[in-house]
Amino acid sequence: MLQVFSCRMVSALSLLEHLSSADPPSPSTFRSSYPSRSRCAFSQAYHAAEKAHDQFRKLHKNIKNRLYLLCPTDNAIRFQEHCSAINRLQAWGRDGIEYSRRFEIGQTLAPAAKIPSFTLKFHVEESAYKAYQERHQTTRDAFFRGALAYWKECKRHCELLLHRSTISVMDKEMCWDWWRKFLAEVTKWEARVDDLVVPDWPIVLEELTSLVEERADLEDEFL
Repeated sequence: MLQVFSCRMVSALSLLEHLSSADPPSPSTFRSSYPSRSRCAFSQAYHAAEKAHDQFRKLHKNIKNRLYLLCPTDNAIRFQEHCSAINRLQAWGRDGIEYSRRFEIGQTLAPAAKIPSFTLKFHVEESAYKAYQERHQTTRDAFFRGALAYWKECKRHCELLLHRSTISVMDKEMCWDWWRKFLAEVTKWEARVDDLVVPDWPIVLEELTSLVEERADLEDEFL
């Protein structure tokens, strides 16, 4: 059973801050006839899910930065050069598309000019990438053992309380309706937690190579 502690009570409105405006309001029973112990458990679960989602976003962002972390960070100049090169690769062709969308004009049929190779300076080291990969895995493991596990525990506890609740059938159905909609929102990110893995060295190296071949002008000697 979850340890009972003093928790912040969440109003019906704040409980739905992260749900779409199309969702119905939270049941009034959360603030009136529903037992205070259960209201506290729902508040606890809400904040547990919020914290887990925040850590999920940070891990996801860390994976998106993988091409930057191919370079060691101990040399600021080299790291800046590498990041600048990655930025140029990722922005290739995007400016023209955004311009077309902004001014509602058709996109040119001519392909975007490739990036001159001499302007791109990559500094790639396998040891630096593997160190980043290990750091990410450590953070991921802590997320699974900590925030995610705690959210799942809160979820089980809330559902147990709902099943055992002695409130009226109508009130219970209202609570279940809110709870299912809340879980549907959580599932949007919770279903992807197993994807929070940094690709192995050969895969990310192939990813960078493909980007360079597609977007850089390799006719001149590549620096």
